[in-house]
Amino acid sequence: TNRRLIVGEQIGVDIRSAAGVTSTLLNAPGAAIESVLGPGVRGGDGDDRVENHGIISSAANMAVALGAGNDELLLDTNARLGGTIDGGSGIDTLALAGSGVLALDLTTTNGFERLRKQDAGGWRLLGSGDMSWTVEAGQLAVDGAVSGAGAVRPGATLSGTGVVGGFVNQGAVAPGNSIGTLRVSGNYEQQATGTLVIDASIVSGFADRLEVAGQAVIKGGAIAV
Repeated sequence: TNRRLIVGEQIGVDIRSAAGVTSTLLNAPGAAIESVLGPGVRGGDGDDRVENHGIISSAANMAVALGAGNDELLLDTNARLGGTIDGGSGIDTLALAGSGVLALDLTTTNGFERLRKQDAGGWRLLGSGDMSWTVEAGQLAVDGAVSGAGAVRPGATLSGTGVVGGFVNQGAVAPGNSIGTLRVSGNYEQQATGTLVIDASIVSGFADRLEVAGQAVIKGGAIAV
C-alpha cells in the first residue's frame, strides 16, 4: 500500500510478480506514484491487481503498463491518471468504481478485454474501445463506443448517446443524457427486472431513442415514459 509520494526515474513502482503469483498494489487516496522516463506502475508476469485512489502519472505518458497474466486495474472516481493505461497480455479487467462522477477517454486505454462498472457513482466513457462490459451498480454513460457484448444488472443504469455492443438489460436503460439516442450494434434483450426509460419533450416533440441494429427481444420488465 502506498500512502505517500513515490517518484522513480525509470519506473515508479515495478511489481515484478512471477507467473502464477497474485500481487496487489493499492495507491491510497492522496498518494501519488510518478515516473520520469517509463511507466508509473509496471506489472509483472503474474496476475496483478492495481487499485488507484490517488494519482499515477508518467512524464513519458505511460501511467500503467501491466504485463502478462490476468490483471485488473481499478480506478476510483477520486483517481487521476497522467498517461495511458495498458492491460498487457492475458484476460485483463478495467474496473470503474467509487461514489463520485468521472469521465474516461477509452482512447487512452489498451489491452483490456473486460470492463466493469461497480459502486454507486457515475462514469462517462468517451472515445472507443473493444471489450465486454457489465454495469453492476451506479450509472455508466457511454458517449463514445464500447463494441463488446454487455449486461446491465438490477439496480444499475446505462445511459448516453454513443454506441454499445449487444446486451442484456436487467436494470435500467435511459438513452441520451437528457433527450438523445443510444445505439446498439447487436441485439437487445430486456428481462423481467429491466426497464427502458424514455424522456420526451412536449415542446420540441423529440424523445429518447434506443436504436437496435440486431433483434430487440422484450421478455418482461417495463417501458417508462
